[in-house]
Parts: sequence; structure tokens; C-alpha cells
Amino acid sequence: MSKKAQAQQQGDDPLSTEGFALSIGISNQRVGPEFTVAQINMDLAGAPAPARKFVSDGFSVRPRPELGMVRMLFFQSKLDGSPRALLDVHLTAESLRDWIRTNAQVIPPDGFGVAPSEITSEPEQSVSMAANFLRVGSNPNGASVDFYYASPVSLQRAIDDRVIRMEPVVRVQMPPQVFAGIMRSLHQYSIGTAS
Repeated sequence: MSKKAQAQQQGDDPLSTEGFALSIGISNQRVGPEFTVAQINMDLAGAPAPARKFVSDGFSVRPRPELGMVRMLFFQSKLDGSPRALLDVHLTAESLRDWIRTNAQVIPPDGFGVAPSEITSEPEQSVSMAANFLRVGSNPNGASVDFYYASPVSLQRAIDDRVIRMEPVVRVQMPPQVFAGIMRSLHQYSIGTAS
């Protein structure tokens, strides 16, 4: 690891306000006249857990192809079944497709999981957040999805420095049936957008 990368990991870097540092690998790098495309390889297993938590018992997935993003909507239900609170996580479509492709084994068996909910209006308690990386964990008693965000500045520097800085955004906790429904919906989305 270069001295520059070591300094960044130790926090001696102006980008330290961009969040924690992870060493990365770069593959399939293509340099064009106006841009660089690179596949970033990293392991989020040692990343800090997000401090913000949201408990969800329902979800919806809303692709926005004209913006190159997917909105993942999580909500908490009131006793009457209507949404009490809504979390709207904006993910780039490309990062979500990459994550689905590398986590194909997470697709649940047929018949397990809940269907996405039709959300027609936002409750008073609603918040939107951006993310471009995610980490999941599940067992028979529950599941969680941790969202992380790396800014365009951090992503641009990561190609040269082999270190990426990102912020923990939010952890969404849910029953395994909701997680299974999300994974099935994301898998169907990725099939529908495959080229």
C-alpha cells in the first residue's frame, strides 16, 4: 500500500470527512477521453454499522430508469396497516445491478416472502437518503440491510489511491419475510434490465 493510501486510512487526509476508509481492488478499468470506468472490489464485512436504524415491515421498489436510479421504499405500519413512517433510499441502478449480480445466491425459494406494497402517498414522517453500496445479513429470526454512501469525489480518488472513503447511512431491520420479498423484487428488476 502506498504512503498516500496509508495516510488516508490513518485519517491524515482532507477527505477524512468523507467517512471511514477501505482498501479496494480495481478491475476492468477503461480510460476514455472524458471519463474512467472501473469496477471496484471491496469487502464491507469490517465496515462500521450505520448508527441510524429504521425498523421496517413493508417495502416497495421503484425503478427510475430516466434518472439511472432505483428507489427502495421501506415503511413502518400503524396498527391499522397504514404507513407510519417511510424511508426512501435512492440507489444508482448500476450499483444495485452489480450488487445483485454478485449476490445471486441470496434469492429466496419460491413461495417465501411478502409481496411489495403499493405505496400511494407519503406519511408525514418521511425521509430520503442516498446510497451506492449495501451489505445484508439474514437468519430465520430477522434480517438487516446496511446502506453506505461514497461521494463522487471519493469514488474519483479511489481509482488512483486504491482506498475508498464512505459514510454509513442507515441500517434497515426487518422480518425475514420482508427481506425475501425485497430480494425477489430486486432479482426480477435485474432480469428486466439485463442487456
